[in-house]
Amino acid sequence: MKTMTQSERLDYLVEAFIEDSKEYGDLRIPNDPEEKRRILRSLMNIRMPSSMSEEVLSVQDDYLTERNREKGIVTLNDIPEIKDGLSIWQGDITRLAVDAIVNAANSQMLGCFVPMHSCIDNCIHSFAGIQLRNECEEKMKQKRIQYGQDYEQPTAVPMLTWSVRISFSSTTMAVLMVCCSSAISASSLDCSFLAASYSAFSLRSPKPRAIRICSAISGRRTFSR
Repeated sequence: MKTMTQSERLDYLVEAFIEDSKEYGDLRIPNDPEEKRRILRSLMNIRMPSSMSEEVLSVQDDYLTERNREKGIVTLNDIPEIKDGLSIWQGDITRLAVDAIVNAANSQMLGCFVPMHSCIDNCIHSFAGIQLRNECEEKMKQKRIQYGQDYEQPTAVPMLTWSVRISFSSTTMAVLMVCCSSAISASSLDCSFLAASYSAFSLRSPKPRAIRICSAISGRRTFSR
């Protein structure tokens, strides 16, 4: 395949994912590049785990790599260290050039299916590529063979994944505890689950040098920021 411009990659992928979706085969493709990006991300978000041609995946990988360059990569040198190797940074987690990040996943481990949703789970899957959802599906199939068809990933038990196309080498997806929105305050059990979620991944990661722990869940609902 000839070398494509980013605009050509976008057009190619929109057409490929529309054809792949079947349900949206008659979707009209707009001229505006931003609208095309929204359509592409939405189709990626709603897509169930399944194979796709290597040609499409190659173009997707090149497209996402360039998208991340356009957003700007943030390295550890760009983030001041607070204390003992700990840094605090607020921004788009998919811009970070680190060895691993912690994703606030759900118990199905398949990412967010809501088109263009702003949650961290959706953002990571959108910029990692559809291979990430496929890998998670395969891992969950193996878990269900081992533990039964009703298996769901427990809170604070991380799943290490490698199918990413963004600026880090692996993604650790941990199911973090989210309290019921009607609760007035977090219980001690809720707090222990949250603490376990933030610490468990470090025990499973292969000698990580730089890990980004998301704070999205600790700032939601009954947990204070």
